[in-house]
Amino acid sequence: MHVKKLENKKKMSEKIKIDFEKKAFENDNLKFENAVELLNLIDIEFTKINIPIDKEQLLLADDIQGFILDEYWNYAKVMFPQGINPLKALQMTDFDIKNVVSYVIELRSLSKVFLIKVNHVISKIDQENYCVYCSKNKEDEFNIINNIINELSKIDKNYSWHWHFQKVLGHEKITIIGDKPTPNIYYFSH
Repeated sequence: MHVKKLENKKKMSEKIKIDFEKKAFENDNLKFENAVELLNLIDIEFTKINIPIDKEQLLLADDIQGFILDEYWNYAKVMFPQGINPLKALQMTDFDIKNVVSYVIELRSLSKVFLIKVNHVISKIDQENYCVYCSKNKEDEFNIINNIINELSKIDKNYSWHWHFQKVLGHEKITIIGDKPTPNIYYFSH
């Protein structure tokens, strides 16, 4: 299974980036890695019965088990005597249909992070989607507050002024993180 990254063709935004949701980005990357592993496990199962499988169609199938049985029977029915059903024939192999069904169900829950095209798994994770930007109508205020914080920080490295600064501007605009004042991400992003 080949893994590709979806290329971002969007033009970079002119907005002011005020935060990056690193934890969400890392979690989605872990989900993508899990999806790749599940797809590899599906490949391993299908090599046991030596038939190609369209994983894109498998993920879209309403009846996963029925889809698998139909695909298997299309290739294997000539090898079995008349009257044997596809499930019985599949059970005579090392193929574990229950595992494949559970892999597909889990993959469906991860579908926001990947895409399957032919033999490639493509990541739909775009770093840009994890950036938090300043609201257009609050950009000037954000820049002014950041400039004030930067200038006051040059004067007093101990940030002894930060509690007073927060009191004057309000808790909704200024957050104190580790004794350092910073514009409140929630306020400026909405």
